[in-house]
Amino acid sequence: MGGQAGAVSGGKMTIEVLAGGVLGNTAAHYSQMEQGTLDFFLTGFDTATVLKEGTDFSVCVVPFLFEDLDHYHKFLESDILKEMVAKVEAANGLKYMGPISDQAPRSLTTTNTPVKVPADLKNMKIRTPESPAITKMLTAWGANPMVVSGGELFQALQTGMVDGQDNDLVNSYTSSFSEVQKYYMNLDYIYSDMVIWMSDISWNKLTEQQQGWLTQSLEETFKEASDTLWNTTYEECLRKFQEEGVTYIEVDREAFVKSAEEIAAKFDGELFRAGLYEQIKGLK
Repeated sequence: MGGQAGAVSGGKMTIEVLAGGVLGNTAAHYSQMEQGTLDFFLTGFDTATVLKEGTDFSVCVVPFLFEDLDHYHKFLESDILKEMVAKVEAANGLKYMGPISDQAPRSLTTTNTPVKVPADLKNMKIRTPESPAITKMLTAWGANPMVVSGGELFQALQTGMVDGQDNDLVNSYTSSFSEVQKYYMNLDYIYSDMVIWMSDISWNKLTEQQQGWLTQSLEETFKEASDTLWNTTYEECLRKFQEEGVTYIEVDREAFVKSAEEIAAKFDGELFRAGLYEQIKGLK
């Protein structure tokens, strides 16, 4: 987005990127934006759950909520998401800018044991992100989910602290997990994007023209990055992952979907407002 902002504005606008959590954790980033000391935060959809009025964003990582990429894109453009976003914006002094790129759907890799049906996960230690929906689902499938930071994950897999990990294919390949993982399971069970939130204070300091530059640059970045992912990156990473010795396992998707739907029904009204799950399912 930074490069696109410069191009769209004719070099009049630049964006400084600070990576690696140098400004603190997720909650700190959101707080800094509310105060106006941080302009942007690039983060996963579900991190909005830490915000006031943000609990409904837990639904975004309920396994198999989205049937496919088209279904997920319908959600991105839906009034349902607009309502969720509006509540968070008003309660936290934020502006939702939108997704910066599609991400490959989340799947599983394991060290020693292939997984074909939910029962195969019994007693396996699986690293997950800090997400209640994912954690609860893996627990219901019999696994022992463990929250491990991205920076510590390779070592956790290498030492056997965890038996496998929940992640997307591209990140699994680029993180060299082929060195410590033997099996890749194509669950493709969670579609989610990295999105940009902006400080409302910072947004309101911009002229209408500057706001337009930002909006246009984000739209162009999303299209370019998503096209690259699906036309080149995803297939390349899958091929190279296998060439490096990782075995591709076809899971019994129907068994996983059926189990997930039964478990997800229990989340309704607990992790997010009652009826939201079915509303989003109905978009397909």
